[in-house]
Amino acid sequence: MKTLAGSFATAWTRQFGTSDTDVAGGIAANGAGYVVVGTTNGNLSGQNLGYSDAFSRRYDGAGGIVWTRPFGTELQDSGDAVAVDANGYMVLGTTDGSFTGPGGPLGENDLFVRRYSRAGHVL
Repeated sequence: MKTLAGSFATAWTRQFGTSDTDVAGGIAANGAGYVVVGTTNGNLSGQNLGYSDAFSRRYDGAGGIVWTRPFGTELQDSGDAVAVDANGYMVLGTTDGSFTGPGGPLGENDLFVRRYSRAGHVL
């Protein structure tokens, strides 16, 4: 690919989303690829769990989708940041609902941390 002096060649670009509002929250990389997190108000990968849902999507190094994981409560949820280590991924976000079952939320905009294996399983 021919580039201009001082510019970069694009290795790949992936665009995705729903017919509703989608917001990127963060991206992290390791030797296995990349993980993108964010928030969607639409139906991402066949799921819509509430008003807004958080999501994680893993790409391999060539830009192929490995897995997509929308998740959330019946209320507003957002995926705001992601970190990686040798064993998997951690998503940081906010929720107005409850991931912990009975008892409901602690308040509005509670924080959560969700851990995934490299294969996309919640740990």
